[in-house]
Amino acid sequence: MEVKERTGVRQVLDNLPQPLKGAILLFLAICVVMAYENFDDFVEKKPDGTYTLKKKRIKEVQDQIDEMDDAQLYYLIAKTDGYYQCLHCKQGSFFLFAGEIAKIGTTVKGETKRYKPQFLKRMNFQYVIIDEGDIGYILRKEKEHIRDYPLLPENLRRPDKPQGKILRYRIARPPLNMVDK
Repeated sequence: MEVKERTGVRQVLDNLPQPLKGAILLFLAICVVMAYENFDDFVEKKPDGTYTLKKKRIKEVQDQIDEMDDAQLYYLIAKTDGYYQCLHCKQGSFFLFAGEIAKIGTTVKGETKRYKPQFLKRMNFQYVIIDEGDIGYILRKEKEHIRDYPLLPENLRRPDKPQGKILRYRIARPPLNMVDK
């Protein structure tokens, strides 16, 4: 009879010393208990015996719903010519000219909550809002913009394959879009 070798988390746990294994399991149990929310966290009983949602719960959920109506489709644009991180390039970086798209993205938080100004300055990006609307509309637009990226003039001006020392060629997505979102 063939014995299967354990892999993954179970194998790691089996190889830990007993005191460490116990500490890890205790930590996980505490995390589960702390994350647990129950009925009383969301509702309160009225004097007549019926229940109503707590004001705090109503506000939390309404804020999330309101955010969905104020989504943005944005581009991160290279501010200067140079090498920028590329999440899907073999070399890990890619040369962009100033004004070219580094990322196509969406947010419901707005520019300053999505990216700190210091980050945009340090990374040399400009945040440009392309469209605004409800989250469903904006997510569809994001997919369309990423889908159409290979056909943009900035991408078609690049050579088919890497040439010379500059890492610049046609790519399927903007450098900071690893996948179609």
